Amino acid sequence: MTKDSFLERTVGQPLGELTQLTSEQRAGVVRGKIHDLHFFFDEGRSIAERAAPPKTRQLAQSLFEALTFTGHEPPAGLAERIITDDLLRREADRDQNVYLGPLFTRRLTRAVPDLVFQPASANECSVALAWARRFGVPITLRGAASTAMGGAVPNDGGLTLDLSRLETVEIDAAGRVAVIGAGARLRTIHQTLAQRGLALSAYPSNLGGTLVGWFVTGGIGLNAFARGRALDTVRAADVLLPGGEHLRFHDDGRLDVPEDRHRRTLPADEAARWFESNGYAPLTLADLAGSEGALGLVLQVSVKIEPRPAIGAFLLSFESEARALEAAAWIERDATRGFGTPANVKLFSASHLRHVRAVWADEATKAWRAQPSAMSTGERMLPWTRIVGPAELGAPISREQDHGGAYLFVDFLDLDAARAFARGVVAAPGAPQVLEDESVRIAAERFKPQQSPHSCRGRRRSRRPRATLSMPKPTSWPTARRS
Repeated sequence: MTKDSFLERTVGQPLGELTQLTSEQRAGVVRGKIHDLHFFFDEGRSIAERAAPPKTRQLAQSLFEALTFTGHEPPAGLAERIITDDLLRREADRDQNVYLGPLFTRRLTRAVPDLVFQPASANECSVALAWARRFGVPITLRGAASTAMGGAVPNDGGLTLDLSRLETVEIDAAGRVAVIGAGARLRTIHQTLAQRGLALSAYPSNLGGTLVGWFVTGGIGLNAFARGRALDTVRAADVLLPGGEHLRFHDDGRLDVPEDRHRRTLPADEAARWFESNGYAPLTLADLAGSEGALGLVLQVSVKIEPRPAIGAFLLSFESEARALEAAAWIERDATRGFGTPANVKLFSASHLRHVRAVWADEATKAWRAQPSAMSTGERMLPWTRIVGPAELGAPISREQDHGGAYLFVDFLDLDAARAFARGVVAAPGAPQVLEDESVRIAAERFKPQQSPHSCRGRRRSRRPRATLSMPKPTSWPTARRS
């Protein structure tokens, strides 16, 4: 008699019944018991006992044997991290795109992976890559699948590597660097750093995604005006190449390569020759940014961190977009000598602000109407201590809220720079009006969904960090050894 799966035991309902429900009904049942569906869950049964398709069970047994060293006990929980349940594998056939439904993912492609594996170490990742290469099994890398472009979705089944267990967050406060694992969620990263009075220098507006995923998808996010792109914040990256080589790329062009049981650091010119001698085109850290995972599996990145700041925020209203753009050019031109470089300069339309106001007015966001922002005080999980509005910073405030044809949002990570901007904003071209409460709201809205529960009925999808690695076609499927 087979045991119930982990999912069945957790939700108290047989898998057969769950599969008869619509996706929305199923999500409602599961979310009531499991609040973070970004993680896959173990099944609690040996691979041989599982009610999985023959191909899935065969691949699972073969991968298990590849990961088990002869004469040694299997790593703790290994079988449970090789996921074969049909329901759980189907959770990996989509990302956060609410329009990418089963018509595309299951009829036009083979988006449901044959197997999902959660590696818990760099060595397990390396073994899985080598196994897939040997047998020609396509690999899809998946962090949190929080974007909507399909990069974490298979198109030919195969193996999905769910990297959620590579969730290291190590802090070197003196060196102003944090080492972030491929599966570490931004929510966890922000909270861990905030507890030490620190923050990322730049980051995406996504709390559920992964920082590594943001980097390999070419991220440009919050604080980019002052701190640059994701690439500009990364000091080093540990990467497994498709051939299994474990390299470390540095931002100055150096490359750490394996040599016997040790590692050797090569200068930039020798690094290029190393790639050529090993059958690769030369690669640098910059090549990894935006590579979508096609060049290798990024295990972790070392990123710049800084003291957790207070934010000075301004929402400027203009009669037209042309006037707003004129002011944006003035900000860029005068920033360094007048008031310092803003962290963010964002142009948006009147219709965008109307949409944001509608979200704030929604019944589900009453707490946001009660004060300028529930996040303005800098809860422990956030990368700032507080958000300061323009009135406190000394800017002249407009009482008119609705005359704008376009808006500029400007904020600073240095309150002295923000005060200098508040004094100088009266000289800005385009005659901007400064809005008080909404300046703070817009600053805090970076981590708040911009859609009300009534404006989007699609289900929330689970961040991808990466795409599919090319593997040769198999000559035959791996055959499990019989004991």
